Formats: sequence, structure tokens, C-alpha cells
Amino acid sequence: MIKEEFSTLSSKNKNYCEALINIRKITTNILPIGHSFIPYDILLLVMHYHHLGQDLTIKKLLNSGIHSDMGIRYHLKRLIEKDWVSIDVNEKDQRVRILRPTTKLHEHMDLMAQKIEEPFAEGLSLKIHEINK
Repeated sequence: MIKEEFSTLSSKNKNYCEALINIRKITTNILPIGHSFIPYDILLLVMHYHHLGQDLTIKKLLNSGIHSDMGIRYHLKRLIEKDWVSIDVNEKDQRVRILRPTTKLHEHMDLMAQKIEEPFAEGLSLKIHEINK
């Protein structure tokens, strides 16, 4: 019984791993990720907060604990210079800096979403659905 459960789990894991590998390839080709997850995480957080209608401040990003302050600052600077993220000043408190997605980031995230949906539409979701039965 354990062997059968492991076999099903392994098959399910294989499909999820393949999906994640494909997503990673797609995101690497569309977003300025390179070999580090830091810019990827920054861009995802900026978009996530934007979609929630909440402000992501630099302080909140640095306190998120996802990466070192130095790594975040380095990659954030590059993302700002390359026009992926912009900084706005809070109207109520001039010391607070808010990170915003640029038009470039919006466009590339839309493209990425479209590219990620294609493999799922072509059958990957069916494979995962069949495993969950």
C-alpha cells in the first residue's frame, strides 16, 4: 500500500516539477531574473501589493525577511534603473518610499501569464487533474 501511495505521489510530483521548470524557463525569458531569485521575489511582491491595493514600502520589503538587505538593495536599484519598478513618495510622510510596478512590468507580467497558461491549456492541467481523482 505504501509503495502504491509513493508511486502516485511520485507521479504527481513529477508533473508539478515539470510545470515549475517550465514556469521558471518562461519567467527567466520574460523577466530580468538571471540566476537569482531576489529580483523575481521583488517583482512578485511589488505586483502582489499592487493587486491588493496596498502600498509596498522599501522598509516593508527590507523587513520581509525574504533575502538579505544588501541583496534586496542591490537588485532593487537595478530594477529601478531598468524601469521595472518605480518609487513614489508618500504624500503624508515624505520619508516613506512606495514601490510601484511600471508599465513595463505590467506588460511583461501579462505576457508571462499568457505564456504560462499555454502549457496548462495544452494538457498539463489534465494530467494533474487525472492524478487527483
